Amino acid sequence: MKNCLALPTALLLFISTAGFANADPPARNLEATVLRLDISDIRFVPMTLQAPFGKPLVLEVRNNGKEEHNLVIPDLNIYTYNLRSGERIKLRLQVDKRGIFRFYSDAPGYPEANLSGRISIQ
Repeated sequence: MKNCLALPTALLLFISTAGFANADPPARNLEATVLRLDISDIRFVPMTLQAPFGKPLVLEVRNNGKEEHNLVIPDLNIYTYNLRSGERIKLRLQVDKRGIFRFYSDAPGYPEANLSGRISIQ
């Protein structure tokens, strides 16, 4: 029975560490970069965000619109729930890849017109 558990455990360890083989290791004990993102009924403010790679990131999102909106960054696996008017959330993240990633709101079930932007992690 012990031999049956060895392979799944080794495979799980490989899968959990494989993503870091070509990436810089995440930073430890660094102060977080704080970014604020406001959502109105017609756009994100700002439409472009920048954050350094390797530092913890706090993304403060506030819905200033009258309608419900959310935040979706599919390439980073970020999907918030629909925020009611005036609602805020704080997302604490450790992004493990560099690049420019598109974000948008899809509260009605599809990407909303003009409610998109980009975040650059470099």
